Amino acid sequence: MKYFIIRGGCFNIDEDESVTATIDHNAAVNEAYEMACESYDSYAGLHGIMSEEDYIEEGEAENFDEAWELYREDRESTVEYEAIEITAEEYKTYLEEGIL
Repeated sequence: MKYFIIRGGCFNIDEDESVTATIDHNAAVNEAYEMACESYDSYAGLHGIMSEEDYIEEGEAENFDEAWELYREDRESTVEYEAIEITAEEYKTYLEEGIL
């Protein structure tokens, strides 16, 4: 088992941070990516982030599939995420002290 601090968010205004225990760095990065996507998705339709419906209403997409593709492309270009490996001792300290 490996231990990581994971961070994910969007726009440098909404970044979540957590610790995780997982099998490898790729799994931790995937978890951070999911965290970032959840952050982005929570702003859909707000603060200039278009929702799938917005793409259709604005005439940029003709159907949900096209709108989803545009939404996904915007999300991919906006989210930021990372996984930083830490020691088992650091992981334990973070959990015990509730730092993250």
